Amino acid sequence: MYGNVTIRPYRFEMLPIIDRAELEFFDALAHTFPPEIFSAGLVSDALRPLEGYIKTQIAWDWSAQEQFLTTEQLARFCLAPTLLVQIALLPMESRIILELDPTLISVMVDRALGGQGDVRHAARTLSDVERGVFAFFLLKSMQQIQLAWGNDHDRELRIDKIAFSFDEIQDSIPTTERFYHRGIRLGLIGQVGFLRVYIPASILREHMALSPPGQQPPPDFIRQRFHRIGDPALHASVRIGMVALSEAEVNGLEEDDIVLLQQCSAGLHTEGLLGGEATLQFSPRARVGFRCRIMDTPSSPRSSIQLSEIINIAEPEVNGVLDRSEYSMDEHEQGYEEDYEELEPIEEEGDNVEEMAPVLSDVPVPLIVEMGRVECRARDIMHLRVGQVMELHRSPYAPLDLVVNGQLLGKGELVEIEGQLGIRIIELHK
Repeated sequence: MYGNVTIRPYRFEMLPIIDRAELEFFDALAHTFPPEIFSAGLVSDALRPLEGYIKTQIAWDWSAQEQFLTTEQLARFCLAPTLLVQIALLPMESRIILELDPTLISVMVDRALGGQGDVRHAARTLSDVERGVFAFFLLKSMQQIQLAWGNDHDRELRIDKIAFSFDEIQDSIPTTERFYHRGIRLGLIGQVGFLRVYIPASILREHMALSPPGQQPPPDFIRQRFHRIGDPALHASVRIGMVALSEAEVNGLEEDDIVLLQQCSAGLHTEGLLGGEATLQFSPRARVGFRCRIMDTPSSPRSSIQLSEIINIAEPEVNGVLDRSEYSMDEHEQGYEEDYEELEPIEEEGDNVEEMAPVLSDVPVPLIVEMGRVECRARDIMHLRVGQVMELHRSPYAPLDLVVNGQLLGKGELVEIEGQLGIRIIELHK
């Protein structure tokens, strides 16, 4: 029975080939368009007005995976008779193409005009009356999309053309154009049809294309990129100085020690208030931040800063001075050794601490001096402007924060020693 069966390796002959350019396109599309443009909520919003006119619900689901089509492939997809709509996303020049099932549209129009929607004729073009009702349906759906998506992204949706074959719109499409395709399966009262969306790749190139190296992305691209990732909370730091100490120096710090700062933009003004400048950073590794003017006054209940300009943040210098001239180094070293002996042993398999101890002792540890933190969200940053004043959650006379690797090490106060600024440690969190 099975003697004549031939066994051969299976080959994936019908799978589409995706090249690097297409992968870059999909990646750019994912970063450009927020997810709700193809979300269940947006599709349902677009279909909901029609359900009231046809007096029945419209079921839908995604009908196929995402595809990438050339203009030639698109022409083969859109076989006549069909129903094509070119939609402009002003002020962009390229046009999105919608392809709808004419038979399903006939059923919907029949229901809207009082019929039962039991149209079962073969696919055909729409009559003049059907075209008018369909145009009305289309406008209602576009109004919903405009409200739910277009207004938030500064886009005006407009119907450019309704056609019944690809030949009618082919002249308006460059032969080199490529399209992102997403399909939706529609169903109502036993009738199943389709809706296909074709987005030109040139939309990315025209308006939201990836910027050339060294150029800032367009504002709308930035807005939509943050819209896509949500609105994460941030804890921006207001820094006035820093110094890089060795690991041994950081662990050997004691209260009343004075650390001379190599980088300090602030200064001491009258009545012990801070003056000068600070830097506002939105992450520990930020490359860009704000230079700020410190606005503390004796009558101010809270410290405040005024944004002066956007600046590039330079890499910190990695040298500093720990001044213990008032204290006996021997006493502190002895105390530090006693603390070390009391620590519980920490062992990591395979490490080479004993041999690498001299190297590790030279590893620089940045000690950051902060006025405080500013709690904000990513969306708040979009509204910041030079000249704006921000309040901090500290009084003008409160101690400064000493931060190592994002963790609060202690508190200190700014002091001046022989014309050089330093920080006196008044509290340590060990």
